Order: sequence, then structure tokens, then C-alpha cells
Amino acid sequence: MVSEIKRKYGCFSDSWISDIDVKRNHISIIITCANLINDCRYEVIELVFKNVTFYNNGTNENDVTISVKDALLEHKNGLIVFDLDPIDHFDYLAENENSDFKIISKEITCSFVKYFDK
Repeated sequence: MVSEIKRKYGCFSDSWISDIDVKRNHISIIITCANLINDCRYEVIELVFKNVTFYNNGTNENDVTISVKDALLEHKNGLIVFDLDPIDHFDYLAENENSDFKIISKEITCSFVKYFDK
């Protein structure tokens, strides 16, 4: 699933998160991002992280929208890492151990919600 998400949405450049729903051991995120294989048309998608082992949201909890410059999504040691504050090495992203926003989980699902229309 991670490779399919990355193929469609890359590193989520110039995206934004409009909703985060944190439950006991899963987190749902609504994110608006460009679909790279659909002429970069913006879509609203839902990412659901299941069996969450780590969650840090150091952003302002009162913010309605979180801007995303680039996000790292990768498999690492059998887990899925989603880091909104990765280290940018210009030609690749790396996990930031001191990230303001990071989710580590065992599973991820992605579903299309709708096309974003201005």
C-alpha cells in the first residue's frame, strides 16, 4: 500500500491536512494533495493508520489546517513511518527524529474521498 500511495501522491508536496481523528490505536487523516498520475489534479483522500505505535503532534492543536511542504512515507523495520517534518536532503527525504508531527504504525489504508474543486 505504501508504494501505491507514493506512486500516486509522491511526497505530498504542497498539500494540507484538514482533519485528524485520533482513536485508541488508529489515526485518520483527511489530506488534500495532488495525484501525480492524474495530471496533478488535487484530491481529498483519507489515510488511516492502524495499530499505531507512536504519535506526536507538536503542532498547534487549535489549527484547523496543517500545511504540508513535503511528507515522508516509508517502510522502516516492519513499520510505516509518516513524518510531516522530514529532513530534506534536496534529492531525498529522511526521517526526522525530532519531528513536530509523526505517526508510526503497522498498517495504512488510503481511500479517495472526492476531487478538490476551488
